[in-house]
Amino acid sequence: MMAFVNGRMLTEKKAVVPVTDRGFLYGDGVYETIRVYGGKPFLLQDHLRRLNNSMAGVKLAPPMSLIDIGRAIQKVVAVNKLTEAIVRVTVTRGSGPRGFGIDGCAKPTVVVVAWKFGGYPADQYRKGIVAAVVSVRRTDPQAVPADIKSNNCLNQILARMEATGLGAEEAILLTSGGQVSEGSSSNVFAVKGGAIITPKIDGSLLPGITREWVMRVAREAGFGVSEKKMSVSFLMEAEEVFMTNSVMEIMPVSRLIFNHGATRQELRMGPYMKTSGFVGPVTVELLVRYRESVRSFGRG
Repeated sequence: MMAFVNGRMLTEKKAVVPVTDRGFLYGDGVYETIRVYGGKPFLLQDHLRRLNNSMAGVKLAPPMSLIDIGRAIQKVVAVNKLTEAIVRVTVTRGSGPRGFGIDGCAKPTVVVVAWKFGGYPADQYRKGIVAAVVSVRRTDPQAVPADIKSNNCLNQILARMEATGLGAEEAILLTSGGQVSEGSSSNVFAVKGGAIITPKIDGSLLPGITREWVMRVAREAGFGVSEKKMSVSFLMEAEEVFMTNSVMEIMPVSRLIFNHGATRQELRMGPYMKTSGFVGPVTVELLVRYRESVRSFGRG
Protein backbone atom coordinates (compact mmCIF):
# COMPACT_ATOMS: atom_id res chain seq x y z
CA MET A 1 0.00 0.00 0.00
CA MET A 2 1.18 3.51 -0.83
CA ALA A 3 0.25 6.39 1.45
CA PHE A 4 0.46 10.18 1.25
CA VAL A 5 2.46 11.72 4.11
CA ASN A 6 3.17 15.45 4.09
CA GLY A 7 3.40 15.75 0.32
CA ARG A 8 5.19 12.47 -0.36
CA MET A 9 3.93 9.11 -1.59
CA LEU A 10 5.50 6.42 0.58
CA THR A 11 5.20 2.67 1.07
CA GLU A 12 3.29 1.52 4.13
CA LYS A 13 6.50 0.68 6.03
CA LYS A 14 8.01 4.10 5.32
CA ALA A 15 4.78 6.06 5.87
CA VAL A 16 5.49 7.06 9.46
CA VAL A 17 5.19 10.16 11.63
CA PRO A 18 7.44 11.25 14.53
CA VAL A 19 6.74 9.84 18.00
CA THR A 20 6.43 13.49 19.10
CA ASP A 21 3.45 14.08 16.76
CA ARG A 22 0.57 15.45 18.82
CA GLY A 23 -1.90 13.26 16.94
CA PHE A 24 -0.11 10.26 18.47
CA LEU A 25 0.51 11.81 21.88
CA TYR A 26 -2.83 13.55 22.48
CA GLY A 27 -5.23 12.75 19.66
CA ASP A 28 -4.75 16.39 18.67
CA GLY A 29 -6.11 16.37 15.15
CA VAL A 30 -9.10 15.71 12.92
CA TYR A 31 -10.05 13.27 10.21
CA GLU A 32 -12.49 12.22 7.50
CA THR A 33 -13.48 8.82 6.14
CA ILE A 34 -14.58 8.72 2.50
CA ARG A 35 -16.09 5.91 0.44
CA VAL A 36 -14.78 5.34 -3.08
CA TYR A 37 -16.98 3.88 -5.82
CA GLY A 38 -15.63 3.08 -9.27
CA GLY A 39 -12.40 4.88 -8.41
CA LYS A 40 -14.21 8.12 -7.50
CA PRO A 41 -14.46 9.48 -3.93
CA PHE A 42 -18.16 9.93 -3.15
CA LEU A 43 -19.29 13.35 -1.89
CA LEU A 44 -15.65 14.45 -1.74
CA GLN A 45 -16.39 18.18 -1.59
CA ASP A 46 -18.76 17.70 1.36
CA HIS A 47 -16.11 15.73 3.25
CA LEU A 48 -13.47 18.35 2.53
CA ARG A 49 -15.76 21.12 3.77
CA ARG A 50 -16.36 19.22 7.00
CA LEU A 51 -12.63 18.58 7.36
CA ASN A 52 -12.06 22.31 7.00
CA ASN A 53 -14.72 23.00 9.62
CA SER A 54 -13.08 20.52 12.01
CA MET A 55 -9.67 22.13 11.50
CA ALA A 56 -11.15 25.55 12.21
CA GLY A 57 -12.88 24.18 15.30
CA VAL A 58 -9.56 23.13 16.87
CA LYS A 59 -7.68 26.18 15.52
CA LEU A 60 -5.52 24.02 13.29
CA ALA A 61 -4.07 26.00 10.41
CA PRO A 62 -4.71 24.15 7.12
CA PRO A 63 -1.32 22.78 5.99
CA MET A 64 -2.44 22.71 2.36
CA SER A 65 -5.46 23.82 0.38
CA LEU A 66 -8.61 21.72 0.25
CA ILE A 67 -8.03 21.37 -3.49
CA ASP A 68 -4.60 19.87 -2.85
CA ILE A 69 -5.96 17.54 -0.17
CA GLY A 70 -8.58 16.42 -2.68
CA ARG A 71 -5.84 15.79 -5.24
CA ALA A 72 -3.87 13.79 -2.67
CA ILE A 73 -6.94 11.62 -2.01
CA GLN A 74 -7.42 10.95 -5.71
CA LYS A 75 -3.71 10.23 -6.14
CA VAL A 76 -3.69 7.66 -3.33
CA VAL A 77 -6.69 5.92 -4.91
CA ALA A 78 -5.06 5.94 -8.35
CA VAL A 79 -1.55 4.87 -7.24
CA ASN A 80 -2.99 1.92 -5.30
CA LYS A 81 -5.17 1.02 -8.32
CA LEU A 82 -8.33 0.99 -6.23
CA THR A 83 -11.86 1.11 -7.57
CA GLU A 84 -13.89 0.23 -4.46
CA ALA A 85 -12.23 1.55 -1.32
CA ILE A 86 -12.24 3.49 1.93
CA VAL A 87 -10.02 6.56 2.27
CA ARG A 88 -8.95 8.06 5.59
CA VAL A 89 -7.59 11.61 5.72
CA THR A 90 -5.88 12.61 8.96
CA VAL A 91 -4.60 16.07 9.84
CA THR A 92 -2.77 16.56 13.16
CA ARG A 93 -1.13 19.58 14.73
CA GLY A 94 2.23 17.93 14.10
CA SER A 95 5.19 17.90 16.48
CA GLY A 96 5.76 20.48 19.17
CA PRO A 97 7.04 21.02 22.68
CA ARG A 98 5.92 18.67 25.44
CA GLY A 99 2.61 19.56 27.09
CA PHE A 100 -0.85 20.67 26.03
CA GLY A 101 0.03 24.20 24.92
CA ILE A 102 0.07 24.63 21.15
CA ASP A 103 2.77 27.31 20.94
CA GLY A 104 5.76 26.03 19.03
CA CYS A 105 3.86 23.54 16.88
CA ALA A 106 5.47 24.39 13.58
CA LYS A 107 3.78 22.34 10.88
CA PRO A 108 0.67 20.13 10.80
CA THR A 109 0.88 16.54 9.60
CA VAL A 110 -1.28 15.32 6.71
CA VAL A 111 -1.73 11.59 6.06
CA VAL A 112 -3.95 9.95 3.44
CA VAL A 113 -4.37 6.18 3.38
CA ALA A 114 -6.76 3.88 1.54
CA TRP A 115 -8.00 0.32 1.88
CA LYS A 116 -9.71 -1.90 -0.65
CA PHE A 117 -13.36 -2.28 0.33
CA GLY A 118 -16.24 -3.62 -1.71
CA GLY A 119 -18.94 -3.27 0.92
CA TYR A 120 -20.43 -5.40 3.66
CA PRO A 121 -21.84 -8.85 2.75
CA ALA A 122 -25.27 -8.66 1.13
CA ASP A 123 -26.60 -11.04 3.78
CA GLN A 124 -25.90 -8.46 6.47
CA TYR A 125 -28.27 -6.01 4.79
CA ARG A 126 -30.95 -8.72 4.60
CA LYS A 127 -30.62 -9.75 8.24
CA GLY A 128 -29.66 -6.39 9.73
CA ILE A 129 -27.32 -5.78 12.65
CA VAL A 130 -27.69 -5.68 16.41
CA ALA A 131 -27.29 -2.24 17.97
CA ALA A 132 -27.03 -1.46 21.67
CA VAL A 133 -28.03 1.70 23.51
CA VAL A 134 -25.07 1.83 25.86
CA SER A 135 -24.40 3.39 29.25
CA VAL A 136 -21.44 5.39 27.89
CA ARG A 137 -22.74 8.89 27.13
CA ARG A 138 -21.83 11.05 24.17
CA THR A 139 -19.15 13.60 25.06
CA ASP A 140 -20.93 16.78 26.12
CA PRO A 141 -20.69 19.47 23.41
CA GLN A 142 -19.63 21.97 26.07
CA ALA A 143 -16.50 19.82 26.44
CA VAL A 144 -15.80 19.03 22.77
CA PRO A 145 -18.06 20.58 20.10
CA ALA A 146 -19.98 17.84 18.32
CA ASP A 147 -19.24 19.16 14.84
CA ILE A 148 -15.51 18.49 15.25
CA LYS A 149 -14.55 15.09 13.87
CA SER A 150 -11.70 14.62 16.29
CA ASN A 151 -8.90 12.05 16.25
CA ASN A 152 -9.58 11.52 19.94
CA CYS A 153 -12.14 8.72 19.65
CA LEU A 154 -11.90 7.20 23.14
CA ASN A 155 -15.55 8.02 23.83
CA GLN A 156 -16.65 6.04 20.78
CA ILE A 157 -14.19 3.22 21.52
CA LEU A 158 -15.56 2.75 25.05
CA ALA A 159 -19.10 2.76 23.66
CA ARG A 160 -18.24 0.17 21.00
CA MET A 161 -16.47 -2.00 23.59
CA GLU A 162 -19.62 -2.05 25.69
CA ALA A 163 -21.76 -2.85 22.65
CA THR A 164 -19.44 -5.67 21.58
CA GLY A 165 -19.63 -7.14 25.06
CA LEU A 166 -23.41 -7.21 24.68
CA GLY A 167 -23.19 -9.03 21.34
CA ALA A 168 -23.96 -5.92 19.25
CA GLU A 169 -22.17 -4.60 16.16
CA GLU A 170 -22.84 -0.91 16.81
CA ALA A 171 -23.38 1.30 19.84
CA ILE A 172 -25.97 4.04 20.19
CA LEU A 173 -24.94 6.82 22.57
CA LEU A 174 -27.26 9.08 24.52
CA THR A 175 -26.64 12.72 25.34
CA SER A 176 -25.91 13.79 28.91
CA GLY A 177 -29.64 14.61 29.06
CA GLY A 178 -30.67 11.09 28.05
CA GLN A 179 -31.75 11.79 24.45
CA VAL A 180 -30.63 9.65 21.50
CA SER A 181 -27.53 11.22 19.94
CA GLU A 182 -25.70 9.00 17.43
CA GLY A 183 -23.90 5.72 16.92
CA SER A 184 -20.24 5.23 17.78
CA SER A 185 -19.46 5.71 14.07
CA SER A 186 -22.87 6.37 12.54
CA ASN A 187 -26.09 8.37 12.62
CA VAL A 188 -29.38 6.95 13.86
CA PHE A 189 -32.70 6.90 12.00
CA ALA A 190 -36.10 5.58 13.05
CA VAL A 191 -39.23 4.87 11.00
CA LYS A 192 -42.65 5.38 12.54
CA GLY A 193 -45.93 5.49 10.65
CA GLY A 194 -44.01 5.43 7.39
CA ALA A 195 -42.17 8.66 8.28
CA ILE A 196 -38.41 8.88 8.78
CA ILE A 197 -37.05 10.60 11.87
CA THR A 198 -33.49 11.31 12.94
CA PRO A 199 -32.06 13.22 15.93
CA LYS A 200 -31.85 16.94 15.34
CA ILE A 201 -28.52 18.67 14.72
CA ASP A 202 -28.56 20.74 17.90
CA GLY A 203 -24.92 20.58 18.88
CA SER A 204 -25.15 17.08 20.35
CA LEU A 205 -24.09 15.02 17.33
CA LEU A 206 -21.81 15.12 14.32
CA PRO A 207 -23.56 16.34 11.14
CA GLY A 208 -23.10 13.20 9.05
CA ILE A 209 -22.37 13.58 5.34
CA THR A 210 -24.22 10.35 4.58
CA ARG A 211 -26.99 11.36 7.01
CA GLU A 212 -27.66 14.48 4.97
CA TRP A 213 -27.54 12.59 1.68
CA VAL A 214 -29.94 9.91 2.94
CA MET A 215 -32.45 12.57 3.99
CA ARG A 216 -32.21 14.11 0.52
CA VAL A 217 -32.75 10.72 -1.15
CA ALA A 218 -35.70 9.99 1.16
CA ARG A 219 -37.40 13.33 0.44
CA GLU A 220 -36.95 12.88 -3.30
CA ALA A 221 -38.62 9.47 -2.93
CA GLY A 222 -41.63 11.11 -1.28
CA PHE A 223 -41.03 10.05 2.32
CA GLY A 224 -41.77 12.39 5.17
CA VAL A 225 -38.47 13.26 6.85
CA SER A 226 -38.03 15.17 10.08
CA GLU A 227 -35.29 16.04 12.53
CA LYS A 228 -36.19 16.27 16.18
CA LYS A 229 -35.08 15.34 19.65
CA MET A 230 -35.45 11.58 20.01
CA SER A 231 -36.16 9.92 23.32
CA VAL A 232 -35.28 6.32 24.13
CA SER A 233 -39.00 5.52 24.42
CA PHE A 234 -39.53 6.81 20.87
CA LEU A 235 -36.74 4.56 19.63
CA MET A 236 -38.36 1.62 21.42
CA GLU A 237 -41.67 2.33 19.69
CA ALA A 238 -40.16 2.63 16.20
CA GLU A 239 -41.24 0.24 13.45
CA GLU A 240 -37.79 0.27 11.87
CA VAL A 241 -34.34 1.53 12.85
CA PHE A 242 -31.31 1.96 10.62
CA MET A 243 -27.82 3.45 10.87
CA THR A 244 -25.89 5.44 8.28
CA ASN A 245 -22.30 6.34 7.51
CA SER A 246 -20.05 6.48 4.47
CA VAL A 247 -18.85 2.90 4.87
CA MET A 248 -22.04 1.03 5.83
CA GLU A 249 -24.33 3.25 3.70
CA ILE A 250 -27.77 2.39 5.15
CA MET A 251 -27.54 -0.50 7.59
CA PRO A 252 -30.79 -2.00 8.95
CA VAL A 253 -31.06 -2.76 12.66
CA SER A 254 -32.94 -5.99 13.36
CA ARG A 255 -32.44 -6.06 17.13
CA LEU A 256 -31.96 -3.37 19.75
CA ILE A 257 -30.40 -3.91 23.16
CA PHE A 258 -31.08 -1.26 25.79
CA ASN A 259 -28.28 -1.26 28.36
CA HIS A 260 -28.34 2.38 29.44
CA GLY A 261 -30.44 2.01 32.58
CA ALA A 262 -30.86 -0.25 35.57
CA THR A 263 -32.70 -2.91 33.58
CA ARG A 264 -31.45 -4.38 30.31
CA GLN A 265 -34.07 -4.87 27.59
CA GLU A 266 -34.06 -6.30 24.06
CA LEU A 267 -36.39 -5.57 21.16
CA ARG A 268 -36.78 -7.14 17.73
CA MET A 269 -37.26 -4.64 14.93
CA GLY A 270 -39.16 -4.85 11.64
CA PRO A 271 -42.42 -6.42 10.42
CA TYR A 272 -41.99 -9.54 12.53
CA MET A 273 -40.57 -7.82 15.58
CA LYS A 274 -42.34 -10.16 18.03
CA THR A 275 -40.58 -13.20 16.64
CA SER A 276 -37.27 -13.22 14.82
CA GLY A 277 -37.05 -9.62 13.70
CA PHE A 278 -36.82 -8.59 10.06
CA VAL A 279 -35.56 -5.70 7.97
CA GLY A 280 -38.37 -3.24 7.32
CA PRO A 281 -39.67 -2.14 3.90
CA VAL A 282 -38.80 1.56 4.24
CA THR A 283 -35.18 0.72 5.02
CA VAL A 284 -35.01 -1.71 2.10
CA GLU A 285 -36.40 0.85 -0.35
CA LEU A 286 -34.10 3.58 0.92
CA LEU A 287 -31.04 1.38 0.50
CA VAL A 288 -31.99 0.64 -3.11
CA ARG A 289 -32.55 4.33 -3.82
CA TYR A 290 -29.34 5.31 -2.03
CA ARG A 291 -27.25 2.97 -4.16
CA GLU A 292 -28.93 4.25 -7.31
CA SER A 293 -28.07 7.79 -6.24
CA VAL A 294 -24.43 6.71 -5.86
CA ARG A 295 -24.42 5.24 -9.37
CA SER A 296 -25.96 8.37 -10.88
CA PHE A 297 -23.90 10.87 -8.87
CA GLY A 298 -21.94 13.25 -11.04
CA ARG A 299 -23.53 12.17 -14.33
CA GLY A 300 -24.57 15.70 -14.98
